[in-house]
Amino acid sequence: MNFANEFDADLLHAVIRNMPLFLACVAGVVLALAFFRRQRLAAALVLTGAVLLFVGQAVNIYWEHIFIPEMAAQGAVPEALDTAVLYGLPYVIALGLALVFAAVFVGRHEERRRPHFLDEE
Repeated sequence: MNFANEFDADLLHAVIRNMPLFLACVAGVVLALAFFRRQRLAAALVLTGAVLLFVGQAVNIYWEHIFIPEMAAQGAVPEALDTAVLYGLPYVIALGLALVFAAVFVGRHEERRRPHFLDEE
């Protein structure tokens, strides 16, 4: 089997275009695991959000560049499933991004200055 004949340049371009997001997701997972003991909730939110972002983009690439062309070659593209995936994936990606944004603000509280014993109350 000659893999040069089976090479898909569009798939490679899609992976390269999304590589910064994939690397950021991997970095988010690593940092979330590293800081898990110090800030559990924020780390859990980042971990969940990064995994959702990674999976959403990976499914999107698989769907557009592998699954749909194979189904089109067979002549049986499942329209209802295609519509559900293509309209549902942006919501999964948005949820992952919202979780990462929420992790920024979780656990942060305004530092209150302790009253000094000489201060007037």
